[in-house]
Amino acid sequence: QGQTDEFHLALWREWINAHPNKEMGRKLMGIPDQYKENPDNITDTLESQLHALTEIGFKDVDCHFKYGIFALFAGRK
Repeated sequence: QGQTDEFHLALWREWINAHPNKEMGRKLMGIPDQYKENPDNITDTLESQLHALTEIGFKDVDCHFKYGIFALFAGRK
């Protein structure tokens, strides 16, 4: 999963680098490294997260947006 994590962090950095306010982009550039260094940040697969929602009774579970490590997923209870 190391290569996948690095790919997702590269996407995140690319997104920050494209920020229209270049000064703000420079200020934000260290956040992916802070995320990576924090031992509380444990990645999991989207499939696992969707399965967990289904297992606890959510219906119509789906991912509405995904970009690198960021995802918006939901279900109906």
